[in-house]
Amino acid sequence: MRKLWKGALLGGAVGAAVAGAQLASQDEADRDEFDDDPAVKVARAAGQAALAGAVVGFLLDRRDKRRAARSKRATYLAGTMALAEAARPKLEHAAGVAKKKASEAAEVARPHLEHAADVAKKKASEAAEVARPHLEHAADVAKKKASEAADAARPRLEQAADAARPRLEQAAEAARPHLGHAADVALRKSADAAEAAVPRLEAMAVAARKRAA
Repeated sequence: MRKLWKGALLGGAVGAAVAGAQLASQDEADRDEFDDDPAVKVARAAGQAALAGAVVGFLLDRRDKRRAARSKRATYLAGTMALAEAARPKLEHAAGVAKKKASEAAEVARPHLEHAADVAKKKASEAAEVARPHLEHAADVAKKKASEAADAARPRLEQAADAARPRLEQAAEAARPHLGHAADVALRKSADAAEAAVPRLEAMAVAARKRAA
């Protein structure tokens, strides 16, 4: 905002000086043609010039602020890059140390992991051996129950079959005339088709003999 006030003051001073010089260069006859007081003219010119100077100062202030912001961002980025470059060796060293410690920890833990895996495998095998008799007994019990259920259901199945047999025989007897009629019709149609095909077959045989001769 300093350039705004400087521009306003400088513009007002320049405007007043220019207006005063113009009034001084005029003679009395020219001055009498205007009704305004010379002081009013000088003040008006100074005010207009001060306003123009304030506008110019405001624009210059905005330009300076933008430049300062750009400079600040550039300084921040440069500082950040400098810090990153300075910290890179430490970070690389820390990464190398962490990698080495992780590898050493893995080597130290490997025997314990292998031992734990062997123990777990041994316990699983022992549990399977312990559970085997129970599983075999459960399988035998299930097999026995299934056999008993089948034996218990057999009389019912036989009774159901015996009860359904008369109905099946009745259905077969009822369908037999229809089946016989259908067979007679099919046989008659086959005989008719054979008789109809005889003349054609004979004509074809005659034509074949002619061609062969």
